[in-house]
Order: sequence, then C-alpha cells, then structure tokens
Amino acid sequence: MEKLWFSSQIAPKSLARRPLLNFQDIPGGTIAALFVTFLLYILFFVTFACTLPRDVLIKSTSPGEIIAASSVLFKIGILLSSISGILVSFASHANGYLGCASATYQAPRLIQSIAADRAIRGLEIFEVGIGSSKIPLRGIILVGLISIIFILVGNLKGMVT
Repeated sequence: MEKLWFSSQIAPKSLARRPLLNFQDIPGGTIAALFVTFLLYILFFVTFACTLPRDVLIKSTSPGEIIAASSVLFKIGILLSSISGILVSFASHANGYLGCASATYQAPRLIQSIAADRAIRGLEIFEVGIGSSKIPLRGIILVGLISIIFILVGNLKGMVT
C-alpha cells in the first residue's frame, strides 16, 4: 500500500511506517457519531424540502425564514453564523500576523547569536542584549529597517493584484 505524501511529514517516525487506513485505530463512537450526523443532515434536508411548495423553493432567496417559528430568531441565527465565519477569518489572519511577528523576533535572535559566536566580522555590535532576557533590540531595528527598505523598493501594489 502506497503512503500518502504527507504521512511522513505529519506523523512521527514510528507512526509513518504503519498503514494509513487502519480502522482499528478509529474509536467506534467516532464512526457512530459521523454516521448519526450524516443521517440527521439527510433527515433535515428532506423534511425542509417537504414543508415548502416547489415554487417557494425555486423563487425564494430565504426559504428558511418562511418556515421558521420566528423570523427574528431566524435572522439572529444567520447573524451569529456569519459572525462565527468572521471570527474564524480573523483567527486565520491573526495567525499569519503572529507568524510574521515571530519571524521578526527570531531573525534578530539569530543575528545576536551569530554576533556572539563571532562568526561574521562586523556584527559584534549586535551581540548586546537589553535586559535580563537579552532582547536583541539592535537586531530588531536592523531587521525592521531591512523590511521597510524592501517594502519601499518593491512594488507591492503590482504584486498584490
């Protein structure tokens, strides 16, 4: 059996040698929950389709509002579901920003480490750290300046479109 391309990337070495589709490792409750959820969704769709006339299903943009007990509660549910989508989108953007923030913190630490090892001549001024945790302020300023120079020189509007 051929492994998927990501099996060695995600799984530890001990798990990467095992077959991928080993159903004995999946708990029975998980399979039962997936099966019950699938049946409930099918039941919901069939019931929903049976409660409305055909012309309403074809012409109406919001047929759920017609059969809802309260149109206000239906609209609140739609609002909450859209807000949850916005929050998920915000979380993914925040993850990207935090990744950039960690990159701008790790590069100065690397510069500080190279300067402390005296591996590259001329970087000795970046060896100094501020405070008890030796925050590489000079390295942060250097990485920030290099980033700003590349942003100003590069045509960001051309790359984005």
